[in-house]
Amino acid sequence: MSTVRCGWPEQPADFRARYPDAERRHAEHATLGECDAWICSCGNEAHLDGFLLSGNDPDIARDLGPDVLTCGGCGQLYTLDGRPIG
Repeated sequence: MSTVRCGWPEQPADFRARYPDAERRHAEHATLGECDAWICSCGNEAHLDGFLLSGNDPDIARDLGPDVLTCGGCGQLYTLDGRPIG
Protein backbone atom coordinates (compact mmCIF):
# COMPACT_ATOMS: atom_id res chain seq x y z
CA MET A 1 0.00 0.00 0.00
CA SER A 2 1.26 3.50 -0.85
CA THR A 3 2.01 5.82 2.03
CA VAL A 4 3.18 9.38 2.54
CA ARG A 5 4.60 10.84 5.72
CA CYS A 6 6.42 13.83 7.13
CA GLY A 7 10.16 13.27 6.75
CA TRP A 8 11.26 15.99 9.19
CA PRO A 9 11.63 13.61 12.19
CA GLU A 10 14.03 11.49 10.12
CA GLN A 11 16.49 14.36 9.66
CA PRO A 12 19.59 14.29 11.89
CA ALA A 13 19.15 16.09 15.21
CA ASP A 14 21.99 18.54 14.52
CA PHE A 15 20.32 19.52 11.22
CA ARG A 16 16.94 20.02 12.89
CA ALA A 17 18.59 22.07 15.68
CA ARG A 18 19.82 24.59 13.08
CA TYR A 19 16.21 25.31 12.08
CA PRO A 20 14.18 25.84 15.28
CA ASP A 21 11.26 27.48 13.45
CA ALA A 22 10.93 24.48 11.13
CA GLU A 23 11.31 22.12 14.09
CA ARG A 24 8.43 23.84 15.87
CA ARG A 25 6.25 23.96 12.72
CA HIS A 26 6.70 20.24 12.02
CA ALA A 27 6.07 19.33 15.65
CA GLU A 28 2.79 21.25 15.57
CA HIS A 29 1.35 20.44 12.14
CA ALA A 30 -1.93 18.61 12.27
CA THR A 31 -2.12 17.54 8.62
CA LEU A 32 0.28 16.92 5.77
CA GLY A 33 -1.09 20.09 4.16
CA GLU A 34 0.99 22.03 6.69
CA CYS A 35 4.14 20.03 5.89
CA ASP A 36 6.89 20.63 3.33
CA ALA A 37 9.05 17.56 3.96
CA TRP A 38 6.92 14.80 2.46
CA ILE A 39 8.26 11.32 1.71
CA CYS A 40 6.27 8.87 -0.45
CA SER A 41 6.65 5.09 -0.25
CA CYS A 42 7.90 5.20 -3.89
CA GLY A 43 11.04 6.94 -2.58
CA ASN A 44 10.14 10.43 -3.77
CA GLU A 45 10.88 13.29 -1.40
CA ALA A 46 9.89 16.94 -1.55
CA HIS A 47 13.33 17.97 -2.79
CA LEU A 48 13.42 15.33 -5.56
CA ASP A 49 10.40 15.07 -7.90
CA GLY A 50 8.30 17.04 -5.44
CA PHE A 51 4.64 17.01 -4.53
CA LEU A 52 1.67 19.13 -5.48
CA LEU A 53 -0.88 20.28 -2.94
CA SER A 54 -4.13 20.65 -4.90
CA GLY A 55 -5.16 23.77 -3.02
CA ASN A 56 -2.24 25.53 -4.73
CA ASP A 57 -3.52 24.71 -8.23
CA PRO A 58 -7.04 25.92 -9.11
CA ASP A 59 -7.52 23.37 -11.91
CA ILE A 60 -6.64 20.40 -9.70
CA ALA A 61 -8.60 21.80 -6.76
CA ARG A 62 -11.65 22.12 -9.01
CA ASP A 63 -11.34 18.46 -10.09
CA LEU A 64 -10.17 16.82 -6.86
CA GLY A 65 -10.93 19.29 -4.09
CA PRO A 66 -8.45 21.45 -2.18
CA ASP A 67 -7.15 18.79 0.18
CA VAL A 68 -5.28 16.35 -2.06
CA LEU A 69 -1.52 15.78 -2.15
CA THR A 70 -0.07 14.35 -5.38
CA CYS A 71 3.34 12.65 -5.47
CA GLY A 72 5.45 13.93 -8.37
CA GLY A 73 7.35 10.63 -8.48
CA CYS A 74 4.61 8.03 -8.85
CA GLY A 75 1.48 10.17 -9.24
CA GLN A 76 -0.25 8.65 -6.20
CA LEU A 77 -2.93 10.86 -4.66
CA TYR A 78 -3.20 11.18 -0.88
CA THR A 79 -5.57 12.76 1.61
CA LEU A 80 -3.92 15.24 3.97
CA ASP A 81 -3.95 12.66 6.75
CA GLY A 82 -1.76 10.41 4.59
CA ARG A 83 -4.29 7.93 3.22
CA PRO A 84 -3.93 6.92 -0.45
CA ILE A 85 -6.79 7.79 -2.80
CA GLY A 86 -7.71 5.20 -5.39
